[in-house]
Amino acid sequence: MPVINLRTCLFGWLIFASFASGAQPTPHLQAPSDQQITGFRPLSPDHDQTSQDFNDSSESSEVPNPLPNLQSSLRGGTEESVLAGGAIYKLAVPKEGMYKLTYDYLKNTLKMPVDQIDPRDLHLYGNGGAMLPRANASPRPDDLVENAVYIFGEEDGSFDNGDYLLFYAPGPQQEVYDDTNGQLTRVTHLYDTRSYYFLKVDAFDGLRVDTRPNLAPGSYSTASYDDVQRLEDEVYNLLDGASGTQGSGMRWFGDRLSSALTTITYTNRFDLTQLVPGEPVQIAAAFASRSDATNTFTLKLGAASFKSNNMGSTSLGNVEAVYARLGSIQDTYQPTGDNFSVQVTYSALGSGASGWVDYIELRLRRQLVLGNQPLRFADLRTIGQDKATFNLAQATTQTMIWDIRDPLKPVRQEADLANGQATFTYAPDDLHTFMAFRLDGPFLVPEAIGQVPNQNLHGILEADMLIVYHPDFKEAASELAQHRQEFSGLKVAMASVDEVFNEFSSGAKDPYAIRDLARMIWKRDSTFRSLLLFGDASFDYRNVRGLAEPGDFVPVFETDESLDPVRAYPTDDLFGILEDDEGASPTNHTIDIAVGRLPVETAQEASDVVNKIIGYDQDPAFFDDWRLRFVNMADDEDSNYHLNDADELAELVRQWQPELNQDKVYLDAFKQISTPGGERYPDANKALNNNMFKGALVVNYLGHGGTSGWTQERVLYVTDIQNWTNSNRLPLFLTATCTFAAFDNPGTKSAGELVLLNPKGGSIALFSTVRPVYAGLNKDLAENALRELFNDGEPYEKSMGESLRLAKNKRGNGQNDRKFMMLGDPAQHLAYPRLRVVTTKLNGIEVTPNPGSPIDTLMALQTVTVEGRIEDQNGDLMSDFNGTIYPTLFDKAITAKTLGNDPDSYVREFRLQKNILFEGAASVENGLFSVTMTLPKDIIFEFGTGKLSYYAFDGVDRDATGNFEDFIIFGVDDMVASDDTPPVVDVFMNDSDWSFGGLTGDRPILYVELYDDSGFNISGNSIGHDPIGVLNEDTKNTYALNDFFEPVKDDFRRGIIRYPLQKLEPGRYSIRVRAWDIHNNPGEGYTEFVVGTVEDGALAHVLNYPNPFGSWTNFQFEHNLAGQRLEVNIQIFDMTGRPVKTITEVLNGESNRVSSMGWDGKTDLGGELPNGLYLYKIRIRALDGLRAGQDAESSVEKLVLLK
Repeated sequence: MPVINLRTCLFGWLIFASFASGAQPTPHLQAPSDQQITGFRPLSPDHDQTSQDFNDSSESSEVPNPLPNLQSSLRGGTEESVLAGGAIYKLAVPKEGMYKLTYDYLKNTLKMPVDQIDPRDLHLYGNGGAMLPRANASPRPDDLVENAVYIFGEEDGSFDNGDYLLFYAPGPQQEVYDDTNGQLTRVTHLYDTRSYYFLKVDAFDGLRVDTRPNLAPGSYSTASYDDVQRLEDEVYNLLDGASGTQGSGMRWFGDRLSSALTTITYTNRFDLTQLVPGEPVQIAAAFASRSDATNTFTLKLGAASFKSNNMGSTSLGNVEAVYARLGSIQDTYQPTGDNFSVQVTYSALGSGASGWVDYIELRLRRQLVLGNQPLRFADLRTIGQDKATFNLAQATTQTMIWDIRDPLKPVRQEADLANGQATFTYAPDDLHTFMAFRLDGPFLVPEAIGQVPNQNLHGILEADMLIVYHPDFKEAASELAQHRQEFSGLKVAMASVDEVFNEFSSGAKDPYAIRDLARMIWKRDSTFRSLLLFGDASFDYRNVRGLAEPGDFVPVFETDESLDPVRAYPTDDLFGILEDDEGASPTNHTIDIAVGRLPVETAQEASDVVNKIIGYDQDPAFFDDWRLRFVNMADDEDSNYHLNDADELAELVRQWQPELNQDKVYLDAFKQISTPGGERYPDANKALNNNMFKGALVVNYLGHGGTSGWTQERVLYVTDIQNWTNSNRLPLFLTATCTFAAFDNPGTKSAGELVLLNPKGGSIALFSTVRPVYAGLNKDLAENALRELFNDGEPYEKSMGESLRLAKNKRGNGQNDRKFMMLGDPAQHLAYPRLRVVTTKLNGIEVTPNPGSPIDTLMALQTVTVEGRIEDQNGDLMSDFNGTIYPTLFDKAITAKTLGNDPDSYVREFRLQKNILFEGAASVENGLFSVTMTLPKDIIFEFGTGKLSYYAFDGVDRDATGNFEDFIIFGVDDMVASDDTPPVVDVFMNDSDWSFGGLTGDRPILYVELYDDSGFNISGNSIGHDPIGVLNEDTKNTYALNDFFEPVKDDFRRGIIRYPLQKLEPGRYSIRVRAWDIHNNPGEGYTEFVVGTVEDGALAHVLNYPNPFGSWTNFQFEHNLAGQRLEVNIQIFDMTGRPVKTITEVLNGESNRVSSMGWDGKTDLGGELPNGLYLYKIRIRALDGLRAGQDAESSVEKLVLLK
């Protein structure tokens, strides 16, 4: 079979798949209803699945640094930030300019006690507002830098009315000089719309603007300057809202044109006055086009027209294809005068053609004339001159000129003033930029953020783990940090995103600030291993779309690529790429620390997921044999590609970790049915949901997927996830599929996010994908991840995040791997038992390590005794271990087959070992145990090896596992006495506190209690002998209950079955359960129940007992809101209708029956009530979950108080 790369994506339940060159394309297939499968196509060079550069080839990834003379970026020196002490006030500036802080502003707007401050003690800090450099080695400030400011009237030591502070701010859109092409350009901050400064009061003189003397004139003199103006409206992220894709990348576009609007004229968007006659205008413009035909843009300046290159067609029907083509114009225009018009026209050829303006940049030569507004000017022709002289027209005695070559430390330039012209000369060692303004002219005023608390992230000298959280989630983040310190023994540092931005990016949002903080710690402490990003993210950093809830709590890295849905993606890996020669690109670099994210949007979500994490680690309710279950799932079709990969991984896991008990949910092994909505696998869906109910250590899936679930047949959908209730049986999800866990689209939660954030169940973490990926590469990464989890050491040794980090590093960290991310706590370890269960005797025969051949043969109906011990990792007896061991005896593995449901699925055999002959529970005392079991009559009558699996728990915080396979299962024990007594089968709903015909929700739990003197047959080896449930006496609604049997400790005669019924319509139901003992005697039980309406709450069987009562009565009722937290309100009235008592409690609501609330017959104030007849009614309301807000109220009931 050729090496292929199949993309595994569902785009809104549209499936796309691509093979690399050399693979044979399959023909088009038409699916029913809305499900369209496009044909496979060869990968184009645009879709090279190997390592890709992080940046879009059309633009530079590294912006020229506007700050000169910066030192090394090693980020290790400063240990005390300037924000660590003193009174600090934060300011925001939206654009470049001269800013003025007056007495009134400081006192009344900023709320600074200015009357008590010596203005000479004022210090302004900020790093200029530019984005941080991407490359780790690029220079950047190590902390906030003090800016030179001008303060009028500070000499008297008092900030008086009339005094003011002036400072220059470059703003979030900056003019920079690109020495690679010798041009000026303008760069917009990609992450924030404002720049920030910090005004601090300290007990020493602040930095002030110095003065530079005027030099004697040189050979170069000018009365003009170079100006650059850029129109760059950012309105559309083209992948946002497109069918089958989601917003991605950092490139946004402006005005949209089409056949309905082909031309747009820009008026008053450029200042085209005072142009120098005869000087050309340099043009740079970029556009995008989406059409099935080739198109162009035409830019018209005055009477001259300039045409872009041809922009090729796009595949409009293929959502995985490049969404739009780029075009550009680079040209020169010779204007004939000022104020020429600027117009853009789109050719709009082809079906549904759309075009967008990216930017238009004009580089002009303008006359040096100072108007009322401050004027920024620079002259490229001064570069290389010994001296340069500027002649500024319309200057006055109020004119001041600052050299802002270093925008943080501007210098006041002296000038000669004569006849309204200011002339100055300086020595241009490189390009200098100046700002001229009038002291009596207008100034900008910053936005007052206000006083901020002191902070000192630079003081973090050591940490094993760093949690970067949004302030909304501080409480939950702190709880998790404390847990990691106390439970895991980690040194945990915490930082809010605001603190990180304040110290590392001068207050502006910038994901590289988080990277720089992580790098600082990594440089200082070699034990730093984990970074947790506590909050959701958005591809829309600046909330361009104007959402009421922007959702960008802790930013993620987005690619520069923004038009290709396969190559545009978010990644958190860059936060962990920390070596000196790395950082500019996420690919082809090793990850140095484990990175994970909790994509929460509310404080409640944060609390819920932290509760899951803490419970997973230490809650005794989480200790059970689900920790030994490995669920392997594979999609169908594609020539068994996913199935073959998944089964290969399953066999590797069996070799690496034989203690794990595997279930294989391979779609093509189930019957496929046709529905009006398309093909479906209801039994596979049921198998997956049942596995989630039972819990698993790991759920591994390979196949097609998308943000709504898995597979074209919807074997997993959002509604399934929302109804999972495996709250203390949480698996790690490893999903090699497309876009399942995308988290950067606010307002829309992906299926993967819902899996993690489900407060009643779901998963503990995910290794999953955020954008389209390739099947072949997926399998390689999944294998590496499973190898790190299960083969290279014990599963509990490495954290989950560390396992994924090492797996990626082994793969080479190409683009495909970057789309796999961890949603969860990267410092969390798999809940795999740390102690070992060792078999010492089987039927009295001593067990020796590696015996070389089976030591005994077990037979049907034979009573078997197994003895063993609990050991630590060194093989020493754990004599202080007292608890329970749960042995499970598996019959021999069988060879199962797929069904070949589809033309592109062929019948294939696979190994499956899941038939259980015995499941029990026995005591462990002083580390030793003995278990007696009787095999059922139904075994697989073939000669072969069985498997004895163990799980042990001491009831507190220690568990153990082991397996034993050195025995044969074959034959029948003919010496066993006959038994014809059927088992006792008692049937309830949800729990044993159940009344026949009671009320339930739409997903009740079938609860069965079993008793038989010989034990139960749950093997599934013989047709007709499985424990089953039949709904409404309809054999089409039959449920196999084998896998849901639970033993009772030290009593093989008793057992329990808990089975989750799927969504039921409102109405009355019956269910009959049949179970068999090991001698194949059947027993039956029966009950009836009523499912209430889903849209509304419902109450039934409302009563109080005893009634009449003297000193206490209990209220009892049934409801259909099980699984939600409930607020229960009971109001009691006398016969006149006057309320005498109100009882309100919040209950967990796990069961459909409530009987825990009572009344002592007294008033709200504790007063006695007379004997007599009273009335009451009960009201319930769901507080959370899918049915939050639903309520129900009972009719009025009666009770009698008789003391």
